[in-house]
This record gives sequence, C-alpha cells and structure tokens, in this order.
Amino acid sequence: MSACTTPSTGPQQVASAPSTKIGTTKGEDENGDEIICRRDYETGSRVKFTEVCGTQEEWDIMDRETRDFMKDATGQRAASNSR
Repeated sequence: MSACTTPSTGPQQVASAPSTKIGTTKGEDENGDEIICRRDYETGSRVKFTEVCGTQEEWDIMDRETRDFMKDATGQRAASNSR
C-alpha cells in the first residue's frame, strides 16, 4: 500500500480541496489517481492528529481489514460461522 502518515500537532494548510466529510481532503497523485486524506485524531485531543492518505481502493482495504479484525476480536466471526 502507498498510504502515508504525517504526524501533526494542529491544523495545517492543504493544497487540495476539502471533501464533504469533516477532516478529509482530496487530491491526486502523480498517476492521476484520486488520493483521500483523513485526520486520525489522538484520543482525548481535538488538536493533535495524524493525517493518513490513500486511494479509495486502499481505504476500502483498510476498512475491510479493520472490520475483520474487530469481528475476530469480539468473537462475532466465530459465532456467525457456527450457524
């Protein structure tokens, strides 16, 4: 994956246009693929965040992996497979 993370201590100026989702920006990489950047706020902070960027395909993969991890961690996958 070519997603990147950039630690930040506060708001930063971004050259790309904001999207309709708060804390999300969009731009293009060198290949012309749309890049979506989201802010991952530090727990308990409204100011400190890490900016994570990736293509829509990379975001879909990260979302699926997170969902699968949470199903495994909570035992929902085991319960749903035993039916």
